[in-house]
Amino acid sequence: MLAVQRIWCRTPSQYAKSWHSPFRPIAAAWLLALLAGPLIADPPTLEYLFPAGGARGSRVTVECKGKFDWPVQADAPGLQVAVSDQSGQVQISIPSDLATDRVWLRLYNASGASEPAPFLISGSAEVVESEPNDSPAQAQSDLNLPVVVNGVLKGADADTFAIPLHAGQTLIAALDAHTRLGSPIDAVLQIANSQGIVLADNHDWLGLDPQISYQAKSAGLYLVRVFGFLALPNQSIALQGGNNCINRLSMTTGPLITHAIPLAVSEQSNIPVQVVGWNIPEAPQISIQTLGHPVFKNIVEVEAPSELRTALDTQQVMVLADEMVGCARVRHVSMPVSLVIDRPIDAPPVEVDLPHAITGRLKSPAQVDRYAISLKQGQQLLATVQSRTLGLLPDPMLRLFDSAGKQLAEVDDSAGGRDAIMAFTAPADGSYVVAVLDRHQAGGPKAYYLLTLRPEQEDFELTFSATSLVVPAGEIGQLPVNVLRRGAAGPITLNLEGLPEGMTCEPVVSAVDGETSKGVTLKISGNSRSYSGPIRVVGRMEQPRSLLRYATTPARLNAALPYLWLTVIAPTQ
Repeated sequence: MLAVQRIWCRTPSQYAKSWHSPFRPIAAAWLLALLAGPLIADPPTLEYLFPAGGARGSRVTVECKGKFDWPVQADAPGLQVAVSDQSGQVQISIPSDLATDRVWLRLYNASGASEPAPFLISGSAEVVESEPNDSPAQAQSDLNLPVVVNGVLKGADADTFAIPLHAGQTLIAALDAHTRLGSPIDAVLQIANSQGIVLADNHDWLGLDPQISYQAKSAGLYLVRVFGFLALPNQSIALQGGNNCINRLSMTTGPLITHAIPLAVSEQSNIPVQVVGWNIPEAPQISIQTLGHPVFKNIVEVEAPSELRTALDTQQVMVLADEMVGCARVRHVSMPVSLVIDRPIDAPPVEVDLPHAITGRLKSPAQVDRYAISLKQGQQLLATVQSRTLGLLPDPMLRLFDSAGKQLAEVDDSAGGRDAIMAFTAPADGSYVVAVLDRHQAGGPKAYYLLTLRPEQEDFELTFSATSLVVPAGEIGQLPVNVLRRGAAGPITLNLEGLPEGMTCEPVVSAVDGETSKGVTLKISGNSRSYSGPIRVVGRMEQPRSLLRYATTPARLNAALPYLWLTVIAPTQ
């Protein structure tokens, strides 16, 4: 049963009012009552959610795993979250038109907020696994595909599911665990026949998470088996797990989307793209959608800054289809884009202007794609090629040649991964050639890559060291912001947006040199009622070019949040 007085549901209109006015204090009746007496409760902690996701248009009962005094409040932009009388339980309503595959949920009370936990969004029916299902004889068989099964690998556990297939049918199974949920499990997927004989298996597909496909040679019952090892190995070579080893297994014999081509677009909406995956009909064209919801555009996740140097004004858009399982993210970039695929191996280099984002494909083994660019003496080039970080198969390399064909540079693995970034300063005016190839000379119909070529320019990144801040009653809040400068970035003025009424924060300047060049501290002061909600820090640079950047939280699961959660503790009465 739900306690209505403890429900907090943020609708798009409520978010619009709170963001643009700016953010107003959240004044739940139970919170005000709590503040009338001594403050006792500690801030909640949130380790994970189970189930860790739900389907669009559904209502899901979710267990919050962590430490907290119940009840608390919950925030998840784009979702409606109702807090239950039962400790640790919330009910989440997911809009049918929510265009995202992941939302971040946090718990909070008058003392502070938890770290946000990922909650995945699907377009398929969802169920929770039925235990015991370890052996072929115990395989769960009451599933109607397509389906997402929410499970937990609690130990030396192997979850097994029985799926009937016709001859010629292709079954696809994909697991979300470590890469998008942060689950501490390195999982394995197998497809076996009814006697348990393994027909196909996969270990790592997207990071440590597996994906597998199998075409049935004859009609019959087939088994999908999930088991795993700890993502951080220990001295034991054995199946392992734990109560926090949550996972989501998607299974279908129909179409499943993994990517959309091109990988980058220069317009944000109503652009048709071609989806790529399994059992996909001939060249379907699907329009992209704004990530999340237009009202929530300032508080949805963004790509975390990394050494691969994705342009900071890059946004993400979604590709969804009601009749297909899965979805895809596409980058929306502020530069020209090109789709360059299926060129003859011996074709001359493609001439492109800077900046440029190119979706290419290494379709044939040992294929090398070449792109010709013009550089001035002293001009700095930043070239990035990405496949693995986008969930694609190539292990790409970059090579750079001058107009005479002399190799000037080669870069393989960068930023602790398989993708590559190259910084180059032209020694003379002229034409140069950037080459993309696979380190293992592999290729195939799905061997796509995204090549970004742009001149190095002055820029800066702003990051928080935490996801939340608590300002006790009567104290001045100290909000550190890290500043990372690129090139000859000029002075940067930082302002805070979204403070509750009665609180102020003076702008702070990050100078070119000195202590503030690498970080500043914003000071929040004033008298206020209790407040819990998001705030944003914006940095503006006017010289040598005009730029605006928002501070982001520490990177997690290849994402960051462009806001911080603020808790203001009002004086007790």
